[in-house]
Amino acid sequence: MRKAGKDIVLNDGTFIPRGTLMVTAAHSLHHDDSVYTDPDVFDPWRFSRQREREGEAMKHQFVNTSVDYVPFGHGKHAW
Repeated sequence: MRKAGKDIVLNDGTFIPRGTLMVTAAHSLHHDDSVYTDPDVFDPWRFSRQREREGEAMKHQFVNTSVDYVPFGHGKHAW
């Protein structure tokens, strides 16, 4: 099997070898109160209100990926 990509060294010196499988703890992120106000409360208008903020009109769309909402991944291999 061919390994994809290349080795990566992060700014803090962390080395990630080529072919390493990377995952994100989506549940922890989506329930982080530093990212979402009252993350454990169902709020059907949460993202609609976020789009009303200055400069946020095109963010928080269910059709876009972001580092704050990752159920479909993010970046090159997002679903």
